[in-house]
Amino acid sequence: MNQTHIQTMIEDAFRGFQMPQHEGDLDAGGIDGEEVLKNYLGLTREQVAARGGWGHLYTEEFSYMKPQGVGYYLPVIMVYMMEHCDDDVTWIYLGGYLRPRENGKIWWNLEALGVKAHQAVGVWAEWLAQRLLELDADVEAIQNAESIAAYYTNRTRGLSQ
Repeated sequence: MNQTHIQTMIEDAFRGFQMPQHEGDLDAGGIDGEEVLKNYLGLTREQVAARGGWGHLYTEEFSYMKPQGVGYYLPVIMVYMMEHCDDDVTWIYLGGYLRPRENGKIWWNLEALGVKAHQAVGVWAEWLAQRLLELDADVEAIQNAESIAAYYTNRTRGLSQ
């Protein structure tokens, strides 16, 4: 699949998630709850995309969002990574968030996104792994993308959307 097709797939998979309007729609609590609200509440996907500069600052905050916030804002960073595959810092944090933990489970707020979103993450991560390979990126970054692709692809195999 080409980049445009995958971006369309991402948009379709996450279309049903509405912008969080209230603190309770976005903040799941925790140490970065205030930062989540400061950096995301009331912002459209377009505003978040225009802000740029993901790095660890905004990426780490997905761990402290409710599923509605993750479902609404995750597509922005996925598309960003397609356009900025060389952003190692953002990939370290995003890959760490998307990757299953040692117990084989993903973050609770990712779990709640559903099959269609998980399928999109799998396809996206597979594309990203291939792109990182073409760019002669760090082996660990490539393996992380491959691992994420395999996890989400396997968990959605045979499931209906």
